[in-house]
Amino acid sequence: MKSTDILCVNQHPTLKLMDEIKALFASGADDLNSEKDLLALLDGLDWDTLRNYILRKAETLYEYTMDGPLRYYGAKLLCPMGECEKSALLYHFSQPAQTRMGVTCQRLLELWISEDMELFVTSCFRATTCSQTPTCSEYRAFQADDWLNTELDIDFRAMAQLLKAFCAASRNTDVPFYEVSANG
Repeated sequence: MKSTDILCVNQHPTLKLMDEIKALFASGADDLNSEKDLLALLDGLDWDTLRNYILRKAETLYEYTMDGPLRYYGAKLLCPMGECEKSALLYHFSQPAQTRMGVTCQRLLELWISEDMELFVTSCFRATTCSQTPTCSEYRAFQADDWLNTELDIDFRAMAQLLKAFCAASRNTDVPFYEVSANG
């Protein structure tokens, strides 16, 4: 085995993130947007900062959550490869909400990225009560690891702006600065 083989197997997480996002944008090419135009939207993106933001925002995904006067979490979300790792929400596409009898319901398709920089899509049904003590319940299921196999409609220009906003938000947080000196 050559050292280059090891590099391919154990790719640096930032490079893997860059590859995943660029492949996502390239897959969105159509008659109106060329692959080159979509990839140009990512120019100037700080990949290391984006990776740090993703790792900081990563959360455990559950099949069911209830957030209100009481917090309840159901079983952890299962993906085809087993239990999903902690993941960060990158983008969501929502269908129009409907309100009946004080309950607002909405279906969302969500694009997540796991801590090991793998993209996948979940389907989420959200029900929110409009009462004095509002309660939000979410039912989530794994949809696909390829967004093209879903109904997810990605606005790539908006997503590129969102990714750049994530980087700006990450740079604007107070992060402790440690200096290492040669003197110990």
